[in-house]
Amino acid sequence: MEKKRENKIFAQGFCFQKIFIFFVIGCLFGTYYEEILWFIKYHEWTNRQGLIYSPLSPIYGVGVLFFVLLLGKKNEKRSIWKTFLYSFLIGGFAEYLTSFIADRVFGVEFWDYSNLFLNINGRTTIPYMIAWGVMGTILMKLIYPFVSRLVEKIPYKIGNIVFYVVFVLVMIDIFLTYSALGRMALRNQGIEPFTFVGELYDQYYTNDFLYDKFPIMRPNDKQNEEQKSEEVVWDGATLIGHSFFGIDGNAYTGSKEAFLVGYDKGIRTFEVDFQFTSDDKLVLIHDWTIHNTFKEVPTEEEFLNTKILGKYTTMSFKDLLSLMEEYPDIFIVTDSKYTDNEFVKKTFETILNMTKELHKEYLLDRFIVQIYHEEMYDIVTNIYPFKNIIFTLYQRWFNDDIEDFKEICKWSEEHHIKAITMMNAYYSDTLMEILKEYHLDVYLHTENDVNKAREFLSDGVRGIYTDTIGEKDIEG
Repeated sequence: MEKKRENKIFAQGFCFQKIFIFFVIGCLFGTYYEEILWFIKYHEWTNRQGLIYSPLSPIYGVGVLFFVLLLGKKNEKRSIWKTFLYSFLIGGFAEYLTSFIADRVFGVEFWDYSNLFLNINGRTTIPYMIAWGVMGTILMKLIYPFVSRLVEKIPYKIGNIVFYVVFVLVMIDIFLTYSALGRMALRNQGIEPFTFVGELYDQYYTNDFLYDKFPIMRPNDKQNEEQKSEEVVWDGATLIGHSFFGIDGNAYTGSKEAFLVGYDKGIRTFEVDFQFTSDDKLVLIHDWTIHNTFKEVPTEEEFLNTKILGKYTTMSFKDLLSLMEEYPDIFIVTDSKYTDNEFVKKTFETILNMTKELHKEYLLDRFIVQIYHEEMYDIVTNIYPFKNIIFTLYQRWFNDDIEDFKEICKWSEEHHIKAITMMNAYYSDTLMEILKEYHLDVYLHTENDVNKAREFLSDGVRGIYTDTIGEKDIEG
């Protein structure tokens, strides 16, 4: 007589497989829950996953893991109020612990609740713990029993195969993610890699890559202070790269390649032009007709996928911030072009909001803002107290009224503006005497003749905007 075949049940009862499945469910829920909340608040999608390759948010997974591990047994016998209380404590502890480890071990912050009501060391808050209590209660009293029964209906062989494949992939992702963050922490302390593996991490999992992958992550307060203390105060410049710099005889490309040419020539202060794309993203380009590259205003994606003159790399404002991190000795002079108050407000609010969103506020002190009229000063400084401001005259004064020029200089001195920029054709000894009277430096744009540039500088001009002249050209 044939023995009756025993039907095996996948992930039966309270077992490791079921606990891991709930961990993954929690991770998936956390990622999409955070992304939806972000979209509701900011009207744009952003990546909120917590691992490099998979759309998982471990903080939520760890929270669910703790709930299931600590409350899974005897779940049916426990009252709703006890479940809520335990979930309140477990969720708060998990959030606090995750924040603590990220800060102390990896030197980064994924959130900071210091300004929120009833926060606990900025790592969690009582209101959020109440939310954890509600979510934990719903999970254990409604979702856990239902999903548990559903999981046990999965065919045993199929369930095991899928489980082990997912388990291995998630473990690899977790290892890569946290070892990459660990290597970043060492890298930020100036510690060189000990092995070729560390060299590979430095090559592929750079700071820019990780901050781009985890946009809400930022250096912790200690690292922020170190970054700020390392910042060099802008003390003027002999040469300012115009629209980054010229390249292959071409001006106004605003491209990364043009920046690199200027940097190699010793330029450390660069003027860049800002425009908005058709989907309201801030990018670097002089205007939309330049070099006949665009027939109409493109979207950001279209812009970044297009090469200027078919070969030069276009850049977004986000790319500019990454460049400033990569080259900590450079300063950026803004050219926002328009004098319309609403446009000015929109431009500098975007600059501020993007640096905050990317947790790179310390870079704002390396921007030198060009203002084009007196009213623009109030608009810009009400948005952010930029340390360096230049009054650029090409839209305000046209070499037609000396008394008006004096008024501009007087106003600039009263508002602690240290420099005026004007067209090189307008420069004269008379204007230089007025500038000296009001203790103002002067910059001239745009000069590409080395001999004329040397002459201007010997006359007392502080610096010139240029497409072609490098530091060695001036010295030579």
